[in-house]
Amino acid sequence: MKKILFLLLLGAAFVSSLYASVAKIVAASGEVSVLRDKKEQKASIGFELEEKDTVFSKGASKAQIIFNDKTVITIGKESEFKIEEYLFEAKNEPKAKFGFAKGAFRTITGQIGKVAPDKFELKTKTATIGIRGTQILLQTGDESKIACTDGAILVTSLDTGAAVEVKAGEITTVEPNKPPKPPRIYKPDEIKAIAEESGGGGEKMEADEIISEQEPEEEKKEEAKEEKKEDKEEASEEKEDKPSTQNKEEQIEETKAEDSPQENQNQEMAMNGSGDSAGEMSDSSFDDLESGLGMGANPENVGTMDVKEIFSAPVLDSENINKGMETAANTAEKPKEELKKIEVIENDSSLHEEIDKLKKDPQT
Repeated sequence: MKKILFLLLLGAAFVSSLYASVAKIVAASGEVSVLRDKKEQKASIGFELEEKDTVFSKGASKAQIIFNDKTVITIGKESEFKIEEYLFEAKNEPKAKFGFAKGAFRTITGQIGKVAPDKFELKTKTATIGIRGTQILLQTGDESKIACTDGAILVTSLDTGAAVEVKAGEITTVEPNKPPKPPRIYKPDEIKAIAEESGGGGEKMEADEIISEQEPEEEKKEEAKEEKKEDKEEASEEKEDKPSTQNKEEQIEETKAEDSPQENQNQEMAMNGSGDSAGEMSDSSFDDLESGLGMGANPENVGTMDVKEIFSAPVLDSENINKGMETAANTAEKPKEELKKIEVIENDSSLHEEIDKLKKDPQT
């Protein structure tokens, strides 16, 4: 019974390791798909890859894959890439074998290329590439253009078995049934064209660079949700602010309404001489009143003035009296009794008669 249980657990572990994730698509743009067990399925960012999977990029699509050992494979447009063998475990010897059937690719080797470079192999239709460096650019189809941008690689023809070493800054071409062409220094425009075909970037690219120009739909949806949420919050804050502003405006209007009756009352008192709450006149206000009347004496003393005092004072006529009244009204609030004194002066016929006599005969 124990032996059966052990075999079952061993079998489960074997199946689990056989179909374990070995890599993940970390960037994708356009239409990218994966063929697994003869079934093709759409792939996007976050899609986990397994051994024997084949990745396709259609049209101008592209993708970037990072393996468990940090190897980076960038797939350009109209490309086909297969994970033929891959193993990166602590207890077993690591290995990696990738197939490039067509298209343009960029490879940055990870831990396997460093600790077991002889177990790291790239394969095209016409050649195999042994790793002695860290970065490779290649364009493959009927023939393969293979460039090394960092380190060194060994390129071997599948048909003839002939091999050449390609150092950093060099490129070689492998045609069917022919040995690799002697390596030569690549031209800037030449390597730029291959780099663009392989998904973008310059001559060299860091392992953490992402070539995706298009975010996944899930991330777009999340961003759209966040934007809507922020818009709602802003709208809510504006609504909260509006009542407070309205309240302030209402308070101002109420204050104005409260002040208006008082202002009207004050104006009325100033014009009509209503003095119940006006208070006493200031000295300066009384001086203004005297000045407006054209008098040098206090109006209270007018009734006791003799003829000479009256003659020496400026002549009082109705125009001067009216000016005095206007000045008094505009200067301050006047008690009724003060304004009444002015009315007494204006209405005193005997005073006016004396003034008229003086005008006619000043000698008297």
